[in-house]
Amino acid sequence: MNVLAIAFLLSLVGGQLLGWTIWPGVVVYAHDILLVLLLVWAYATQIMDGTRVRLLHSLYAFFFVGLASLVLHISLFGGTLTFLSSLYLLRWFIYVEVYVLVASKKQKFPWAEWLYASSVLFAAVGLVQYLLYPDLRNLTYLGWDPHYYRLFSTLLDPNFAGIILVLGFFLGFGFIKRRPLLIVSELLLFAAFLLTYSRSSYLAFIAGIVTYACITKQRQLALGLLLLFFGAIAVLPLRDVDILRVNRLDSAVARLGNWERGMDLFGESPLIGWGFNTLRFVQTQRHWVDDTQIVSRAGGGLDNSFIFLLATTGVVGLASYLWILNSIILSARRNAVLLVSLAAIIVHAFFVNSLFYPWVMIWLWILAGAAERVQASGDT
Repeated sequence: MNVLAIAFLLSLVGGQLLGWTIWPGVVVYAHDILLVLLLVWAYATQIMDGTRVRLLHSLYAFFFVGLASLVLHISLFGGTLTFLSSLYLLRWFIYVEVYVLVASKKQKFPWAEWLYASSVLFAAVGLVQYLLYPDLRNLTYLGWDPHYYRLFSTLLDPNFAGIILVLGFFLGFGFIKRRPLLIVSELLLFAAFLLTYSRSSYLAFIAGIVTYACITKQRQLALGLLLLFFGAIAVLPLRDVDILRVNRLDSAVARLGNWERGMDLFGESPLIGWGFNTLRFVQTQRHWVDDTQIVSRAGGGLDNSFIFLLATTGVVGLASYLWILNSIILSARRNAVLLVSLAAIIVHAFFVNSLFYPWVMIWLWILAGAAERVQASGDT
């Protein structure tokens, strides 16, 4: 198991570079394949048997709501498009299995340590990218946004790269006793995070630090980190490029328009939405995106996870997912790393669809599983 688990976690560093499009809009990543192999091994060796997890009911509730939202709209999209949309719900369910695996007391793999190592490696690759390949505009024909002079690492998106770096930085709080090596790693993550110039990630960082101060009472450390953050922001190189300015308006206006479309869709089908992950086809039918954008990296989503839930699964889906988040908070208790990370993800999810981004989902489920295993060990 250890070899497969290590390969799975390190494959996350490959990001979008280790992804293969098997159908327009359907991508399989290296970590997907390795995760399936890992889960097959886990089931074959019965390592997950008998594992009782506290999120079980809320997870099943959301899965069946998502499935119902697709079935109810099969007449609108047809069998093929409904099947393609259901693949992402299947991916979500497979990622949830990571949570069950990590929570199992029958395995002793150091998930947090290797996850942290992968984030540090991701940051190092990102810094090399920032120095050697800072311009993504030559890949716009493949559907990527034209980011330049920003760190986007192997995810090819500074916003998602930013939240992974923030999560890595906060995970380092759990290894506070290993200071010499930890300081170097945390500085690497912090520097890489700053160079994303991602406002959503900056806000996620602030939310995480404030949460950390509230639940640990270490207000001096939190204040010091915030002062360091704002001081670093003040001296970041801008290169006279508008896209690097924190107060840039173009993307904010575009995001507001994106939210408005999502709320319009929710207003038309408020109870159960339009079907989980069907937005690519809904927007194409309405000519909100042209036919060539059906392979776009952004044509199938909304820049807000909660509006995404409302538009695709309605109030029922949003309520069931809020049940999951609330269950995580209740199960975390005094686990500072999980609570801080969850706060950062939730804030980030108001600006991009973080809650359903593969790398963020994997992070969240590993942290939730690790916290539950530690708590279960303490209760026995």
